[in-house]
Amino acid sequence: MPEQNVELWFGGRVRAVRDAFLGTSISAAEAEGKTSLVQSWDSLLQNQNGLKLDSGSCHEVIIDFEQYLCGYPYLEVEGGSGASIRVDWAESLFEETDSSNVTLSTTKGHRGTVIDKCFVGLGDAWIICGQRNVLPALWWRSGRYLRIRIQAADEPIHVNRIGIRTTGYPFNNEASFDCDYKEFLESWPIQVAGIQQCAHEQWVDCPYYEQLSYVGDNICELAFYCLTRDDLITKRCLELFDWSRQDGGLVAERYPSAYRQDSFTYALLYPRLLREQAYWRDDADFISERIPGLRALMEECLYWRNSNGLIGKVPGWSFIDWVESWDEGCGPGVRDGDSSLVNLHLLFALKDYADIENGYGEEFFANRALSLLEEIGQNLKERYWCSEMSLMADDSAKESFSEHAQAWSILSGILTEKEQQSCLEAWLKQQDQLAPMSIYFSYYALDAFYKMRADDAFYERLSFWEELPRLGFTATPERPEPSRSDCHGWGAHPIYHAFSSIAGIRPVSAGFNRVHISPMPGALSFINIRMPHPKGMIHLEWKRTENREEYNIKLPTGVAGIWERNNQRQEFTDSLSGSCELSGAVTVS
Repeated sequence: MPEQNVELWFGGRVRAVRDAFLGTSISAAEAEGKTSLVQSWDSLLQNQNGLKLDSGSCHEVIIDFEQYLCGYPYLEVEGGSGASIRVDWAESLFEETDSSNVTLSTTKGHRGTVIDKCFVGLGDAWIICGQRNVLPALWWRSGRYLRIRIQAADEPIHVNRIGIRTTGYPFNNEASFDCDYKEFLESWPIQVAGIQQCAHEQWVDCPYYEQLSYVGDNICELAFYCLTRDDLITKRCLELFDWSRQDGGLVAERYPSAYRQDSFTYALLYPRLLREQAYWRDDADFISERIPGLRALMEECLYWRNSNGLIGKVPGWSFIDWVESWDEGCGPGVRDGDSSLVNLHLLFALKDYADIENGYGEEFFANRALSLLEEIGQNLKERYWCSEMSLMADDSAKESFSEHAQAWSILSGILTEKEQQSCLEAWLKQQDQLAPMSIYFSYYALDAFYKMRADDAFYERLSFWEELPRLGFTATPERPEPSRSDCHGWGAHPIYHAFSSIAGIRPVSAGFNRVHISPMPGALSFINIRMPHPKGMIHLEWKRTENREEYNIKLPTGVAGIWERNNQRQEFTDSLSGSCELSGAVTVS
């Protein structure tokens, strides 16, 4: 792993200054005041002009970075022996009159406003020795806002410099994506920040709270594959999850962590994580080293099947998604051992496991996985499929239905083509009556819509991200309001779908030696992308006029491609250009 990228950052602006430590909300007068003290603090931030604080004085300053940062506070102070300084970080201020009233359900409103909001944060404190010093911090923190509280003692204290020593994985963005979807492009920097600020010594779910690497979160963060050829951070996470296996074979839900947490559903997502590495990158030795652990995991998961061939009660926290009506993220029947959602996780794991064995393992294990996939899929369909409604139920009583079950049923392949289409139509027609997906699981909804070429549903699902700039976000949140975390890597998965669904670029087989390109532009008139590939770069230029489409594709040398669009399928190597009259005539060169 490379060293973390550490840089000194100076900037931001002062949003409020007080002469007392208050937990109350910020008034308009405090936020908009242009007193000499506010100007002095602003000058310190912008120009690093030192500031002298009188003995016995009290100062509370709220600073807005106007972007999301991870790092260590950088405060250079001098004199002021006995003074106390506390620096707290916050992702946003809360819509409450007093900090003591803030709960997990408190909303934050527009992330760029501070008036009538109060500050609640996490931080560090120091007692000043009186010498010239840069205050040390033991660990990095994150957020958009900083609150500095200084209580001077018997002598003045000089604050010479204030900044942030930023930290994070050395991220090199090699990709570009352009189209005439203006609202989506406005959210692009926010999505990139969501990934970048969650990249450290390993992927973390969020930089502000847990700072832990979760299997399910890592899958959504694989948008990284589309932005850079560097895959060391993902390989590191895969290696750590492999190490986390105990005697039974299940990987930990998150690893490493002070306290082990197990999740049967997240363990079943590990094959997907490994399969994506196998397909989007070309590293046979690394994948082969993971296969013994993968086999142990699959055997442990299959052990928990009941006499009906389906998964029953399982150990750990079988998290599915953050749905308000569900029990801590567990859908109907999950804790009782009667859940289509848990069994759909198993189907996905078997499919991904078979792909890995076919690519780098043994044909025997791949065929066995596919045989089990067919058997379990049939049992699942018999127990949970409601043919009258054309929907997959969450439980065998067929009383609960969710968007999650419909997306995964379509993706799993257990439904006939006719049933898939009926399921999609029923899902979209009755969407308001189904348990809704959050940001995390929408990753799979977009995949299902792409598979079914449901353009309208796909682009409508992206409307949540369209709103992020207008709500003042500077990174992707964990979930809609009330959102706990304002920077969650899983919220950046539309970057993946921009390349893999809108541009339609996906690997055909392990090693990414063949590329399938099938755009789903919807109402767009042009798409221009540059996407990293293990052997170079993929370029796609596509445009549509009133009655004609044109495309130009360049692949790395020796990489084979398949172009599929408007009932046209063309295999090629290295490059392909062509056009299509929307009436049907095709020209290829």
